[in-house]
Amino acid sequence: MIVVLTGPNDYMRNFALKQLKADFLSTNDEFSLEVIDASETDMGRVVDSVASVPFLSDRRMVVLTNISVAKSLADDIDKIINATSDTTDLIIDESKFDKRLSLYKTLKRKAEFREFNEFDERQLANWLVAEAKQRQATISLVDARYLISRIGSNQLMLDSELEKLINYNPSITKESINLLVYPTPSSSIFDLLEAVFTGNKRRAIELYEDQRRQLVEPKEIMGMIIWQLHILAIIKFNPGTDVASKAKLNPYVVKKSTSLSSRLSELDVRQFISRAANLDYKLKSSAIDADDAIQHFVTTH
Repeated sequence: MIVVLTGPNDYMRNFALKQLKADFLSTNDEFSLEVIDASETDMGRVVDSVASVPFLSDRRMVVLTNISVAKSLADDIDKIINATSDTTDLIIDESKFDKRLSLYKTLKRKAEFREFNEFDERQLANWLVAEAKQRQATISLVDARYLISRIGSNQLMLDSELEKLINYNPSITKESINLLVYPTPSSSIFDLLEAVFTGNKRRAIELYEDQRRQLVEPKEIMGMIIWQLHILAIIKFNPGTDVASKAKLNPYVVKKSTSLSSRLSELDVRQFISRAANLDYKLKSSAIDADDAIQHFVTTH
């Protein structure tokens, strides 16, 4: 069996790898499982590993990582595949392949491909509901979406917060989320930018001060504002384009930013980018009070 685990969703890809290992170890001993970093070895060792017959076990499993950066191995992937014993399960774990190269084309043709893409908001919410149920807990779709809006779309972080919430009370509610889950800087920065664009000065200041209470430095806040503006510009000036795929952005982030972009004109976006660029230059080139400067920026529309 030759299986390729790939895709940008690290959480789900790692989960799949753990499951494959667990299934293997349920009937085989741990000495029959070998993990090889292709960037730190040579062809000889890899071929020896995949060709070896199992000892005191029915099968062997070889997990090969980072093959894309090991050019000598990638260029000769056929040799590895042909050397793989019938009693060896070869698992290739690689987040991203260059689809133009023979490595990808050969594996696509000769291996079982399992691709793990980032979830959009709907998929994330459904996953949270199902994951809570799996752990003998409950969370509604509405509250799952609220949790996502509070900390973002990182599944590893969502998994950690879900576990914390379940330990507090298996019946997860918006109240328990507010009590235990502090908003992450990245998700609050989007809210801050939305408040700026809609002219809600009081809300903008509240969100800025919330960032500072989280010990986020003014220049770091400015950097995140610029990143959000960058995403908005890509969306605004590329209508009808699959922005998430072409710009390699998280679909959830794109969906939220698209909603905000629809309320802005191209002139609005250009003006904010120009103001942000000027302020960023001043912050980096002169001794101005960063707190005062950024607060002025977020309250002036």
